[in-house]
Amino acid sequence: MSEVKPQAPIKRLGLDLFDKGRVFVVGDVHGCLDLLMRGLEQINFNTSRDTLLSVGDLIDRGPRSFDALRLLREPWFYAVRGNHEEMLLAAARSPENWKTLKENGGQWWFELAFEQQREAVELAQSMPFAIELESPIGRVGVVHADLANTINWDVFTYLVEAGDRRVIEAAAWGRKRIKAKDDSLVQDVARVYAGHTIVPGPGRLGNVFYLDTGAFFIGIPSPAAPPCPALTIAQVTCNSLDFSASQVKDGLRIIT
Repeated sequence: MSEVKPQAPIKRLGLDLFDKGRVFVVGDVHGCLDLLMRGLEQINFNTSRDTLLSVGDLIDRGPRSFDALRLLREPWFYAVRGNHEEMLLAAARSPENWKTLKENGGQWWFELAFEQQREAVELAQSMPFAIELESPIGRVGVVHADLANTINWDVFTYLVEAGDRRVIEAAAWGRKRIKAKDDSLVQDVARVYAGHTIVPGPGRLGNVFYLDTGAFFIGIPSPAAPPCPALTIAQVTCNSLDFSASQVKDGLRIIT
């Protein structure tokens, strides 16, 4: 299968989404589609009015990876490309990469029929590296992992659109900011939502908010699991003071 670039490296969304309804963002789903749908039901998500953004890693480890990818066909759903989608695309390019995908929860792809495999790859290829959203609190960014040492959102998006491989790789794989506990503000953006690195509860460094709270660990004893694994769904314009104080119920952490 040949590689196809995403429709656009950056997906830009307008303020009109807030005129129509509410906008939410969800942490790493990792195939836990049933849990996500329960969360949407809990917030009375209306697919004709509301919008859901995803920080990527829709696939692997959980039971419904292919169905989670198919959410990309829904007009109310947008997701950035994560490192697990990158691993899927690498496996589709070369059998040399099959082992890596399998070792990281990607066995599901090898069990699909050929046409479904191709559909999964096409969907992953369509995912942008970042989302930029105009909102009532200002510009909001969504990226899977990191900003590659850039402290300015406009510089970051410029470099992504210019095809800078270092910055694109960091967007899907990077952990430098969170490892360094860098709480400097990213300029020219009100907030950035990210996932990739599992955190005990949703937290933030400066104006970067981290949402991967280890949903796929629910019911799986593991020393790598956070104390209370959950899927986090946050309203994009939520009060930041409520962000880390949210509680988990039935595997869900809802922040409005």
